[in-house]
Amino acid sequence: MSTLNLARACLIALGAALAVAPAMAAEEQPIIARLRDACGAEIKDLCSKVTPGNGRLVACLYANEDQLSGRCDYVLLEAASQLTSISTEMNEIARVCKPDIELLCQGAEVGQGRIAQCLRKKQKALSLPCADLIEKAGIDVQ
Repeated sequence: MSTLNLARACLIALGAALAVAPAMAAEEQPIIARLRDACGAEIKDLCSKVTPGNGRLVACLYANEDQLSGRCDYVLLEAASQLTSISTEMNEIARVCKPDIELLCQGAEVGQGRIAQCLRKKQKALSLPCADLIEKAGIDVQ
């Protein structure tokens, strides 16, 4: 696996793992669900041909921001800082966990959470820095 593909695989895998991570306080609705609720009509009308995943729907919403409802625009703006923070955290995890992925998940194909699944299966073999960052981020790799 090339370094570029590996980095992409790390981000995709950790993005998939993030889907099960608590992005907000337990009593609040997760950010992705809030965006889907607030922007459902826009996603259907403006982004129906976009394949979900890897931030493509959010990018589509941003590309069409002049056509968003007030509610959708507000939730998208509110979510931007959280998405930036999550992205920064995922980049750090990808960097730290790269050796673990190279060592433990060589045969895993990129996409559809397969790298994250591999990390879940190999949880006990993860390096301490990788395991610590994943735990600190609240990503469930059980």
